[in-house]
Amino acid sequence: ESKRDSADVGGVLPDVDFSLEVGGFVNYSVSKNFRLRAEARQGVTGHEGFIAVLGADFITRDADEYLVSIGPRVTLADNSYQDAYYSVTPAQSIASGLPAYDASGGVQSVGVVIGYIQQLSERWGIYTYAEYDRLVDDAANSPVVTTYGSRDQYSGGIALTYTFDGGIF
Repeated sequence: ESKRDSADVGGVLPDVDFSLEVGGFVNYSVSKNFRLRAEARQGVTGHEGFIAVLGADFITRDADEYLVSIGPRVTLADNSYQDAYYSVTPAQSIASGLPAYDASGGVQSVGVVIGYIQQLSERWGIYTYAEYDRLVDDAANSPVVTTYGSRDQYSGGIALTYTFDGGIF
């Protein structure tokens, strides 16, 4: 996860260093057009917290040519992750003028993601996604978010993919 510079939060709160996360995910196909997904990651640098993302997707596809998926997501984060990004210690409160705030672990956000995979050849493809998340609970109520950020979070990405077995679906 990318770092947060102090300048991103008024220059008064500490940096959160780049976070290397290790983890994995599981997809379970309920049917041809519906899957469940669970992802878990542990930060080993930076925030050093635990994050889990639960989701479900409706899928449509054309054989091995393309796949479109859309579905809801719920992100859970532990206390270490929440503290790194959303808490304000009493000392930071004095320095920043923000109220002291202790963000607890739990549900961080709810949202939706849409993904698209287009195969260019038997092995090569392009993956793109767009995601919207709404911060909830302690993350949404943090003075860091209410002063410097937004409860609405948007992200997207594009990747070149390579399939070792010659099929993505």
